[in-house]
Amino acid sequence: MSIEIKKDIINYGENTLVQTYNLKNIYIEPANNYTKIINNSLNSSQYFTYDVILQPSKTTKYVLYGFNNNEKKSFEFIIYINIILETTSLTINLNEEVSLKAYGSTNYTWTPQKYIIEDNNNKIIVRPKKNISYTVESIDNFGYTSNASVSIIVLDN
Repeated sequence: MSIEIKKDIINYGENTLVQTYNLKNIYIEPANNYTKIINNSLNSSQYFTYDVILQPSKTTKYVLYGFNNNEKKSFEFIIYINIILETTSLTINLNEEVSLKAYGSTNYTWTPQKYIIEDNNNKIIVRPKKNISYTVESIDNFGYTSNASVSIIVLDN
């Protein structure tokens, strides 16, 4: 009896596959963060192979439970999420405001602070006066650090 995690670090919005071997009657917690459990095949010992497709919206610790020889087994694992931005580059006109938004965590730090006129954690509004790149960083509750960057080109018409 075992599990195999195909990718334990994924980008926000992606999914990953966890395969179980020689277990019966599996379930996973938290149950609201998985897409589905697929019963694949029955082996000669009458144990199923399951595929569990997970798509967490933030880094999540899971516990997968199953039975082998009528004994309950559990496997703990974490799927880490890399944050993403709505865009990685854009062009705006001088004095134009633009909103930048990140997804995949709960706490965000944006740098540099220059030209930021509003900061709402995962969303900032900026009015840059010249070309600039912003980086957003997140350190989640499990200590996993992720970052993403966006470049803004400012046209002076």
